[in-house]
Amino acid sequence: MQEGRKKALSLLEANLESADKQVREKRLAEGQRLAARFKLDESQREFELGESIYFSNKNGAMEHYDLASQLEADNTQVHFAKLRYYLKSGSCSSANKQLKAAKEIWSHSSLIEYYQIRMNLCEGESLDLEKVKNISDSKELAPYKKRLLIQALVEKGHGQEALKVATDLSTIEVSYSEIYYWLFRAGDLEDGGSLAHLRKYLKLCQSYGGVERRIFKLEPLLCDKEEEVRKLLQKRESGGV
Repeated sequence: MQEGRKKALSLLEANLESADKQVREKRLAEGQRLAARFKLDESQREFELGESIYFSNKNGAMEHYDLASQLEADNTQVHFAKLRYYLKSGSCSSANKQLKAAKEIWSHSSLIEYYQIRMNLCEGESLDLEKVKNISDSKELAPYKKRLLIQALVEKGHGQEALKVATDLSTIEVSYSEIYYWLFRAGDLEDGGSLAHLRKYLKLCQSYGGVERRIFKLEPLLCDKEEEVRKLLQKRESGGV
């Protein structure tokens, strides 16, 4: 079964660079779907069980991901799920192994560039603005690309530009908590930042259930800054800088 998928992906990849734009885009999309498609009901069931409990029991979820990968080691969905687990726990080398495994299956996945940048952040690198701009503009990745763009602009001290991107994004993805953290950081470069954005961040994080968290699952560090935000709010509300 794994050989069947490998052969099909190789056929899609053949002459990819010389294909015209329309054919290339069609092959790339089909390759990404095929690489993530479950062939076994049992492996898909284990994966879905892991997804359903990830935010309440990450270690339990990982057990299901491991079972899914034992049954279907050539499925990129499983590798990306395990990668997100390791990024969340700060295990950069383990996350990198999952990224490499996904690349070996289908290196043209639009998620590869995105997760490579998240890997670089995990390893302590600063964001490269041009690399962020090269992330796919697909509907799936658009909010996460813009969120990284905002962070990159903040890191470079471009507060006004970061504010514009973050404000625009907040009108589209109103329930994406990370926007409000970076809205604050961008505003902090200009006029001290709005504490309302920090409160919004906490309110969203506290309101998220399983459904909302799965919607934003491509954000591996979703609500990872709750403790930082609480301390910052307390300091600013008490008159600290």
